Amino acid sequence: MKKPLVIFSALEDVLIDTRMLQWDEARHALNQLYLTGVPLVLWSRWTFSEVIYFRGQMGITDPFVVENGGALYVPLGYFDFDIGSGQRNGHEVIEIGIRTEKLKHFLVGFRERWKLPMKLADELSLQELAALSHVPFHLTGFLRNLEFSVAFRMEPYANRGWENELRRTAAQKGFRLRKDQLFYYLEGENDKHFIGKKLITFFEKYFGERPKIAAIGVDEADFQFLENVHQAVLLKHKPMVQNDLNLNKLSPTVIENTGPEAWQRIMEILEIESEEK
Repeated sequence: MKKPLVIFSALEDVLIDTRMLQWDEARHALNQLYLTGVPLVLWSRWTFSEVIYFRGQMGITDPFVVENGGALYVPLGYFDFDIGSGQRNGHEVIEIGIRTEKLKHFLVGFRERWKLPMKLADELSLQELAALSHVPFHLTGFLRNLEFSVAFRMEPYANRGWENELRRTAAQKGFRLRKDQLFYYLEGENDKHFIGKKLITFFEKYFGERPKIAAIGVDEADFQFLENVHQAVLLKHKPMVQNDLNLNKLSPTVIENTGPEAWQRIMEILEIESEEK
């Protein structure tokens, strides 16, 4: 009998084109996947609100991971057993990350001590957020809904050395700093690898056997999880920061493209053909 399959996939730059916030080119593949009944678990650096919004548009009803492993959300009743977690917003929730309130308290204190021209995302107006992010106005408020990280911007004339000092003092508290093109983020030791392994144990209990795990990643941050699955697919759209030895060790199937247009190829690699549930 064929082993059950569970697919883990990054959301940004895999299912969604983050430049245009579109996923139309993945629609046919997602319809195929829906007909097979194969669970599609999304992991994302985005907030609960953002993932719920896009996941709802796509018709995906499976568990998902938010804020780089800050928390796992499982729809109530998804499994026929209790996963031993709290509940909110119609989901069972397992939290790994440090709550935003604690992170914000630390960050505001650091800002005051250094007298920095720092603005937290929730101190920016929706108009300012929209101008910065170039996303539709009704989506700009999502950045204010972070649960396990704090987003902020720093003016370019800030005192030199603030970033190294923030990284140093944050590390002493068990926090870490990351950044993208628009914002810095302060977060705890969010761990999508750990939380993904925990979710696999739930699927194993649900199916009565260990399922085959396939995972689709897009950058070095996904390597740790991709190393421990049966079938790894890497969407490579830029030179990797780490050298090719890491890719050789990982031995994924590499697709020289990213975004929703790659999904039909992903379905072929995973040998998924649509059939009625």
